[in-house]
Amino acid sequence: IICWGHGIVMGGGLGVMAGCSHRVVTEKTRIAMPEVTIALFPDVGGSWFLNHMPGKAGHFLALTGASINAADAIYTGIADRFISSERREDVVQALLRQKWQADSLANHALVRHTLRPFAEQSVSQCPGGQVEPHLGSIATLCDGDDVHEIIDNILSQQTQDPWLSAARKSLAQGSPLAALWIFRQLTETRLASLREVFQAELSLATNIMRHPEFAEGVRALLIDKDRNPAWQYQSTRDVPADGLDATVRAREGAPIKSSACLYEGLGRTFIVEKPAPGGRVVVERYASPRVRFREAELDRLPGDTTRAELKDAWGVPIHYDRLEGENSYSVQDDPNIHLNPPDVHPPDPR
Repeated sequence: IICWGHGIVMGGGLGVMAGCSHRVVTEKTRIAMPEVTIALFPDVGGSWFLNHMPGKAGHFLALTGASINAADAIYTGIADRFISSERREDVVQALLRQKWQADSLANHALVRHTLRPFAEQSVSQCPGGQVEPHLGSIATLCDGDDVHEIIDNILSQQTQDPWLSAARKSLAQGSPLAALWIFRQLTETRLASLREVFQAELSLATNIMRHPEFAEGVRALLIDKDRNPAWQYQSTRDVPADGLDATVRAREGAPIKSSACLYEGLGRTFIVEKPAPGGRVVVERYASPRVRFREAELDRLPGDTTRAELKDAWGVPIHYDRLEGENSYSVQDDPNIHLNPPDVHPPDPR
């Protein structure tokens, strides 16, 4: 997939571009992750590509929502080539002339062969970047004992540098609570696989959608557009630890270590996801502490076993029973079981 990232590339558009196989940026590309200003977080894979940027650049960009350009996109690894926008039609025509094959590797080589000369002709038109020349300053600002000290460093910096000043202003106007969950999300997914990143982002996004902080951010910036959000806390130090935990962890489920996932929902509703023939995932909902379904037996569980005990991420016993040809789950009462809303179905963990 070839992505032509021209103009403003933010939010879902940035997530799509970052995941493409051939990512082109132009002199008019403007990229940012300003989610802190509406009390969200860089999702759509942001937890992955931000953590893979040089040094602490990803943390700085996520906390401040600082704008970057084509040169920065290439330096930080979210773009591959710079081609001036005036050459776009020539690029399209050159791609159309190629003799594509059934071999995907050969086709990728053809794309690179086609784009390369246009990139070489555009070198002189590439704007100067901001991230690489500021990487030393970013490292200093993000060298704190905890997230509060890092945010203090950014907000208290005495600088006349236009880019750093804009970043400071953006963080100052953002949600203190969002700054905390942004930093926590990046920290907790630092060594995660891409699949685990998407699972974590789905869970956090689901929680944030229900939080009044996000509603206020959307109101102030996108609906009333008064740009005067009434955040719940004046600073990150005012946020109680249990308040952050409630936002990040409440209703969050984790798959048990099997190809079947059992989630406890609101009240006594349970969600079960399990594989089905053809690679499908069957989702069933039950308003009962005991969950049953009559379909094919779960893989990774021996069919002749009368009871097999599984444990989820917190070590809560989950029992598998074979009763009259049915598969049945029961979850022992335990205050450590975290909740998932019954209308949310996390992805199959396989």
